[in-house]
Amino acid sequence: MKFATAKIYLHILSSLDFFCLLLVASSDHSDYDCFVCCILTHGKSDDVLYAKDDTFLIEDITRPFGADKCPSLAGKPKLFFVQVNVKRILPIFAS
Repeated sequence: MKFATAKIYLHILSSLDFFCLLLVASSDHSDYDCFVCCILTHGKSDDVLYAKDDTFLIEDITRPFGADKCPSLAGKPKLFFVQVNVKRILPIFAS
């Protein structure tokens, strides 16, 4: 399988970029075979993602690409890769 057309967006996730993601979701994707979104961010053990100036739930990112909100991607694969760096405070044991 060969993908002839692709668009690439690179952003540091912030509240402004979240609105850009909504604009991407509202675009016409008829000429594309799938949608891929990769996010590298910080978070906690729950579904909260941390951006530069705000927090988001994973559903906030994926929901705009559903068939009801993004009909040009209906029936097409939508892949979301989210790598979350979770900061954990480990106990220090002194002997």
